[in-house]
Amino acid sequence: RSHRFSLDVITLPKLESVCFRLTPPVYTNRGAYEGGLPQGGLAGLPGTRVQVSTRSNRPLSGGTLQVTRGPGKSALVRTEMQPAAPGEHEVSAAFELREPGRLEIRVRDVDGAESQEAFSTALSVLSDERPFVRLLDPPQVSLSTSAVALPVVLAAEDDYGISRLSLYRSLNDSRAIPVDLSVPNY
Repeated sequence: RSHRFSLDVITLPKLESVCFRLTPPVYTNRGAYEGGLPQGGLAGLPGTRVQVSTRSNRPLSGGTLQVTRGPGKSALVRTEMQPAAPGEHEVSAAFELREPGRLEIRVRDVDGAESQEAFSTALSVLSDERPFVRLLDPPQVSLSTSAVALPVVLAAEDDYGISRLSLYRSLNDSRAIPVDLSVPNY
């Protein structure tokens, strides 16, 4: 005869899916990206808001979202992921992209068991080059009278977008006064 033993099954949460919402800074006039992990990892301009939602096979009580700079470095951001309601299979958290590094996510079920595997990906910060503004009209050396309305034509370019444009003007070496110009939203 064998001895009787009590066996319990320990179920661990498993990551089923991870979804992202990347919202670039307002000045870029670009829409948000929603979906799975983009090819090459997460990349955005400094100030990009990253919202992460993780789904599991078990009801979750929370999780941990950690952003580190590189191998062996300390955590830059450590955020507790929260479910929308108790007993949900999905947890979420958000952070702002400031530096390149690595993102790691682990989830915890309602019994307190943590997932064995972690979701991990690279974080890249895109560089935003300086805008380029050209004065097209009038030419650099121009003559006019005080009664003439002088049209000014500018061309402004930027790799991500222009949120504000000002023209500084002066008359006979006086202090330059800014005039804000309208910038079209695309």
